[in-house]
Amino acid sequence: MWDRGKHSYAMVEATVSKRCEYVGLISSNIKFLNETQLDDNSYLSGIYPPGKLRKKEFKPIQVRVIEYIIEQP
Repeated sequence: MWDRGKHSYAMVEATVSKRCEYVGLISSNIKFLNETQLDDNSYLSGIYPPGKLRKKEFKPIQVRVIEYIIEQP
């Protein structure tokens, strides 16, 4: 499990290349494109490499996004 703000394309790529699963918290200011809506209201999106790696034709990594809000009393 990764804490908010402690993620990167390189970390995700290294994790999935070892066939591991992970959970990462993402700040609310980071937005994912809803590429495929799933029946449970989660959706599939992608994590994209930084600019230099995009130019080298690295592909986005597909992720499942589960949005939630923690309400404080």
